[in-house]
Amino acid sequence: MERPPHALWYTRRGGAVRGPFPTGLVRRFVLLGRLRPEDEVSLDRVAWSRLGEHPELVPEELRLRDTPEGRERYLLALRREDERRGVERRRGPGRGGRRRGERRAEEPEALRRARALRPQVVAGGRLQRLGLAVAVLLAGVIVALYAVAPVRSPQPSLRCDAPPAPGVDWRDCVFDGVRLGAVDLARARLRSARLARADLAGARLTAADLSFAALGGARLAHADLRGARLVGADLAGADLAGADLEGADLAYANLTGARLAGAHLDGARLDKAVWVDRRICAVGSRGACR
Repeated sequence: MERPPHALWYTRRGGAVRGPFPTGLVRRFVLLGRLRPEDEVSLDRVAWSRLGEHPELVPEELRLRDTPEGRERYLLALRREDERRGVERRRGPGRGGRRRGERRAEEPEALRRARALRPQVVAGGRLQRLGLAVAVLLAGVIVALYAVAPVRSPQPSLRCDAPPAPGVDWRDCVFDGVRLGAVDLARARLRSARLARADLAGARLTAADLSFAALGGARLAHADLRGARLVGADLAGADLAGADLEGADLAYANLTGARLAGAHLDGARLDKAVWVDRRICAVGSRGACR
């Protein structure tokens, strides 16, 4: 059975339903042991089936882990996906940060050993004396790396696995053809995202940042885009019929061939936007292309 592009899955275990989650996030949960092949999945919360019956949800590293080469790939994948930082994750006996119902599968000894060593490297204060100059250099490098790490933004691949929700950070993500009709994405960060031919009909996108997003041919009919930022967005051929764009910023947006029948543009900024008939809107255009 052919899956819809960027399918969103619901999961069920013991009657508890969670989701929806993108395919990539489900695969990650399976790899980490948070989801098991016997758990149930569904695209519509009506028809349910075993997760293990869907090959696209089971990472290749997991399927091949019983082979020598596959075992190495499995360990590398676990380390890559590892979210913990040694003992820092445990704040005391019985106070771990793992959420209820998300216990991981047993991990290989090599991975546990590697995680246990990590805080020792960070501590650095008890390094064996290899010479004062070497010790100072190593400590400086370690401190610098870990001081910078907390302020780094999440990697795009991890951000893009986040389920749809108000305020979700999907900057630069590729979601061409995704089906998110009537989903609540208020205040979502979608700057420079690729959403060509996406189905966002009836979606709530109030105050969302869609600046420079690729929305060519997207379905946005009756979407709530009040106060949204669409600066420089490509909306060529998009269906915006009945959409609420009150107070939206469409400066420099490309609206060539877009359908705007019944759309509300009160207070919408259209400075230098390319209108449906390819006219360039004048600076100061509000609510209509002038």
